[in-house]
Amino acid sequence: MKKIITLSAPPPPQFSFLSEFQFSLPEFRQIQFKSYYYFIYKNLISELNIFPEIFDLNQEFQFQLLSKEYKLIKPGKNNIRFQYRTYSSDLYVT
Repeated sequence: MKKIITLSAPPPPQFSFLSEFQFSLPEFRQIQFKSYYYFIYKNLISELNIFPEIFDLNQEFQFQLLSKEYKLIKPGKNNIRFQYRTYSSDLYVT
């Protein structure tokens, strides 16, 4: 009978394993924030341009994205309570 030896590299220092199937990533919040920031300030317009025209099912109206500018409006206090700590915001395309 052959003895099988498996070698595995130690986990990177930023990971901490809680169990065999769970691990923590301390910088996860920062990673999410950077990803959100990058999407809003770098990729949002290119994503909106993928579908420059949107039609309704009855062909009664059409939405066209004609501009490359947008702004995000800071939510009011009532919306913050309602949305309860999300990154959601109203998007205005000008």
